[in-house]
Amino acid sequence: MKPASHTKRHRPQTFFGRVGALVRRAVHRLRRAFPDTIGADLAGGCAIASSILAAALQRLGLRAKLVVGVYDDRRAAGFCATWFRFVGCLSSHAWVELDGLILDVTATQFRGHPAVYVTDVRDHRYYARHVGQHAKRALLRWTMAKGAARYQAPVLHARFVRLAAEEIALTAQPSCAA
Repeated sequence: MKPASHTKRHRPQTFFGRVGALVRRAVHRLRRAFPDTIGADLAGGCAIASSILAAALQRLGLRAKLVVGVYDDRRAAGFCATWFRFVGCLSSHAWVELDGLILDVTATQFRGHPAVYVTDVRDHRYYARHVGQHAKRALLRWTMAKGAARYQAPVLHARFVRLAAEEIALTAQPSCAA
């Protein structure tokens, strides 16, 4: 029997887990070009990652909505890991909503969350401010920001977001083989 350190790495088995892992991999590729703006835990990459996730799910025919709002991390003993605007532990954040669920592929920036975090839209830590097209307009304002937030805006990486979403949708599409 192999020691525990040599066991297979855990792979997400759910559909959202698989798609989320593909999105995270894509954002890590982008992170190599912008290492000072997107953290190893994807802090600062939520807008780009959520834009890719929403676009990929929409390409698969799902009614996913991009959401921009605030994540309330006050329960984490004063810990805040986001790199831009926060008041206390209220952090600007982006995620995807689909059929009453929140899909957050950058929740690792907040203590204690898995790589692909799926929760109910009534989760008290998520406060939606802009949804759908309004969220996209809110993200456009990030391009006007100074400093790191400017490079985190999905509009600056629109081609990357589109190509990554297409690739993920093709990879994640359920096979028709019986």
